[in-house]
This record gives sequence, C-alpha cells and structure tokens, in this order.
Amino acid sequence: CSTGLGSAQLLAAKVRKQFPQLKIVGVWSIQDLQQHKLTQVDLIISTIQLQVATIPTVIVSPLLESNEVQFVQQAIRQSTHQTHPVKRKILSMLSPNLVFAKRTLTSWQAVINLLGQQLVDQRLAKPGIVASALKRESLSYTSFGNYAVPHAEPDLIAQPRIVVCTLAKPIQWGEQQVSIIFFLAMTKHLTQAEIDEIFDDFYELVSNPHRLEILINSESDQDLYN
Repeated sequence: CSTGLGSAQLLAAKVRKQFPQLKIVGVWSIQDLQQHKLTQVDLIISTIQLQVATIPTVIVSPLLESNEVQFVQQAIRQSTHQTHPVKRKILSMLSPNLVFAKRTLTSWQAVINLLGQQLVDQRLAKPGIVASALKRESLSYTSFGNYAVPHAEPDLIAQPRIVVCTLAKPIQWGEQQVSIIFFLAMTKHLTQAEIDEIFDDFYELVSNPHRLEILINSESDQDLYN
C-alpha cells in the first residue's frame, strides 16, 4: 500500500491465514518496493494499482474478499508452473492496441462507432460491424450495471477479439449508467469449449465489482491492458 503499515499489513494477515503455504518475503510501501531487488519474489499482492514488468501482480482489497481469493489461487498456480504457463483463452482475445482508457464519449452510439471502427481499421472485422452492433442494441440493450457488452454478427468478424473501453464519465446506456464497455467480437470458428472458457473467465471478471472498479479507475491504456 502507500505506507506499508496500513492496508498492506491487514492484507498480509489475511494472506497468512488463507495461504499458509506461501512465504511472505516483505510487506512494503510503494517506495520500499522500488528499492528492493525482487529476484526472490514470485508474486506481488497489492491493494493499489502498480506495474512490475517481470512479476505477476494481483490487485485486491485489504480484506481479501472471497472472490478475490480465487484470483490469488490462479496466480499461484501460474507462478508454480512458469516453465509451462497456463495460457487462458481470454488472454488471446485482448490486444494492447484495442484497449482505451478514460475516453470522453457521451453516447453508447459513439462508443460502438469508435470500437467497431477500430476493429475495421485493424482488419479484424468487416465495415458492417458498426451497423450490426447498433442494430443489436435496438433490439435490447446489452448494459448490465456499470458495464455493457455490445456485439455484432459473427460473420462480420475476421479474428476474435474483446475490445475494452472505459469512460471519463458514465453514460446512459438503456436504463444503466455505464463506465466500462467490452465489445465482444466473436467468430463462428471458435469451438464451444473455447467459448465456454472465454465466458467463464469473463463472467468471473464482471461479477467482481472491485475488479471492475480497478479497471474503470485505470488512468492509461497501458494500465488498463495490464
């Protein structure tokens, strides 16, 4: 945490209880972290957003809620099998050039136009994708709470992707005030097993309000992608 003496210590106590097999090598502030050599560190668990290029990082709340324990467990599994890392299918759906943080847009139509056109510009979709997604919204809004999941006809998608966009200010999307959008560009070439894996991971994300809040508060495209 910011001091290393407050929320980080509370988190460390919860980690010791939940994961007695882990060895905690330090409970540090951001400043302390920057001064330590991290050669013996396999995983960082933090209460605030940070970026360490070579070490997996899990962002959680100080009390380590039950749904966040799953994220830590997943990170431990991946860290334990670094020689044969688990490549989750949903990760292949994300691209750093298809992530947009804090955009100033005032309508859901503008959001769909931006994200759909990005897919077209990067030759991942055909030009009709924007019209298709707009038509889909006219049938029923794809907003749920503070997030929306617009999508288009699979025949218009060349390569499957998930485009992510957060907004500087929430916008009205149907009956919801939406702050984060996941444009789901899916193709018919995905197997049902792949689709199941993608949406299981995706549901785990959007059903976690704390995790969504971290994404919404990301200040840059790179932070949001990380």
